[in-house]
Amino acid sequence: MPRTFCETWDWLQKLGLAALGISFTAPTLNSEPEAFNMLADTRYLVAAVAVPEGRPLFRWQEEPGELGLGRDICLERWTTDAKPLFTDLLPGCGFEILTPDAYYVSNRDADRRVRPLSVKAAVSWLGAALNIEPAQLRAVVAGCGERRVDEYRIGFTQKNQNEVVYGCLWPLYGREDDQPLLDHEPPPIETVDEIAALLKECGVNDVRRLPGLLMPEFCEDCGAPYFPNPNGEMVHAELPEDAETAPAHFH
Repeated sequence: MPRTFCETWDWLQKLGLAALGISFTAPTLNSEPEAFNMLADTRYLVAAVAVPEGRPLFRWQEEPGELGLGRDICLERWTTDAKPLFTDLLPGCGFEILTPDAYYVSNRDADRRVRPLSVKAAVSWLGAALNIEPAQLRAVVAGCGERRVDEYRIGFTQKNQNEVVYGCLWPLYGREDDQPLLDHEPPPIETVDEIAALLKECGVNDVRRLPGLLMPEFCEDCGAPYFPNPNGEMVHAELPEDAETAPAHFH
């Protein structure tokens, strides 16, 4: 995927030529470096759309001043039509389809929307891997950053134990609480409250919130992020040796 504005511009030009039926050379793809293995991640379908100058790109843009209801209807139709295709592309995976939009808008929206999926996937997988119910898990939530909270890290332990068996990242993107709201949208809740409510919805009733700000530490050997334990320490997540470690994957 493009990582710079120049690479994105190059993709736009080359895919735009394809949309107009003009011969082009395929855009160069970046090699994906090894990353911390997460149970949920994002997948992108990138396309170029050519329309007459001044005409809308998307159906919901046909009505000036439209405040989101048209997008909701389009998303329902898009999901209905696209779900069978993505089911074949992502066999055995749960997934959520987002509305097509501008490249950087879609990218950031997907980054935000995958965060709760990561938490749900973690609880589901840990229940299967450890052969326990979600109520037998404890979640420890800590704000991490150098001067302000840049991300929340969620460490999972079994109840009455301090060893972190898995962890989730919940990164923050800009001032999310300053995003403009549509008329039909409720005001957002605090991020840490949102995480706690999501965990309890998943069946994890023991949720610990650590006060203050912790440093976002990483393992020097493997590069994996550290996660908080109930004692307020940032530690490496390690599954018990007898855990069933073959994960189901979510997107």
